Amino acid sequence: MTDVTEFMLEYREAARSLWNCHLRELPVDFPHHHDWEALKQVLFTTLVLRRCGHDDCAAALLTPDRYGFSWTEAIVHLKVVPVSNVPIMISRDLDGGPYWDHPIDQLGPDIADLRFIDFFDFEESGYLDFKYYRVRVQSSLRNAAPVGHHALLEVSYAKVLAEPPNKATAPEPG
Repeated sequence: MTDVTEFMLEYREAARSLWNCHLRELPVDFPHHHDWEALKQVLFTTLVLRRCGHDDCAAALLTPDRYGFSWTEAIVHLKVVPVSNVPIMISRDLDGGPYWDHPIDQLGPDIADLRFIDFFDFEESGYLDFKYYRVRVQSSLRNAAPVGHHALLEVSYAKVLAEPPNKATAPEPG
């Protein structure tokens, strides 16, 4: 696996700047939410996916039927790894709903397999910081209870690794 944390942080900064400086204050009735999702896809594809060799995944994300993609499915070849035993918020429900109160509240690098979904902030209408990685718990060595749940892990507590292109598959269109 290749450490792509630098690419992820570069995307984070570009997306934050674009939202905070140019899109955040547009009128409520302006259709900028759809534009924001499409812009995030282009930025993510350019700054992360293509640079880590996942052109098939990049092409899947940029097809016309992908615009408006909700960033709710894990990108399976991007593994988020805690740097040590760190705090984590895991969703109560499998769909990642609004409650982040699962009883498991700490994970270490060898405890669970976490896959990147998106960056996350609790407040999405003001300034964005993208403080958290939103991930899907793919598997767990100690406890199967959180498998399939979404989780939030502070960006400063993790690194992101990319699997080689021949070992990962592109996300399903949808």
